[in-house]
Amino acid sequence: MTEKNFSRSELYVVRNDIGIDALIKELHVPCETRAGRFTFLCPFCKGYNTGVNHKTNLARCFDCQKNINTIDLVMIVRQSDFVNSVRFLKKLHGSKPDSPGCNEPNYVKERSSSHNANHIGRILDGIAKPPHNCQPPSADQDLIDRILKLEQKTTALGLQVNKLLKLMNRLFPSP
Repeated sequence: MTEKNFSRSELYVVRNDIGIDALIKELHVPCETRAGRFTFLCPFCKGYNTGVNHKTNLARCFDCQKNINTIDLVMIVRQSDFVNSVRFLKKLHGSKPDSPGCNEPNYVKERSSSHNANHIGRILDGIAKPPHNCQPPSADQDLIDRILKLEQKTTALGLQVNKLLKLMNRLFPSP
């Protein structure tokens, strides 16, 4: 059976954990760095007055005033529907290097250094990784993947809790 429904956490992951600039390059959208700023060809107006916001993981065209997230970008460039675009992103997000060369592109967006330092998956990856090898044994990798998925779900749950707390504060303000 093919998957047509995606959980909120799955959609959150494909929108936020895949770097928009890496995705632009992966989709072969013409792009360049001008004066230290990443720009790309807008898929709507074909202008280069564009940029990316790494905090929101959105691409923006300043000429046509449109923000583009990862799902939108795949839908536009590959001319695919929502379901197939999310499947493509999930596959891209879950892709692992085929060879132990470790020079393959990494589509998972890097977070701030303070987040990286406390990221349990990165800590476990460093502990479980055998020396002189880019990939841990499959059992260790499976464990690391499961822990990373749990972290992602926990992050998504934390965002939902924060939204609920904000709503409760608006509905029931403190005296």
